[in-house]
Amino acid sequence: MKTYQVRLKRSAEKELERLPSEIHDRIVGRLVALKLEPRPQGAKKLRGREGYRIRAGNYRIL
Repeated sequence: MKTYQVRLKRSAEKELERLPSEIHDRIVGRLVALKLEPRPQGAKKLRGREGYRIRAGNYRIL
């Protein structure tokens, strides 16, 4: 099974560290899942640029 690399900007890592643990864990779970499935069900194509976005609660992952 092929796995993909998930990269975060340092600024995103810092923001993630500051979130409450419940939200942090939800987002990290979605990021880990992206390693196996880069376009999960519900992913939306970005307009005007390459890539997709997914939701993790009130947050978007690009």
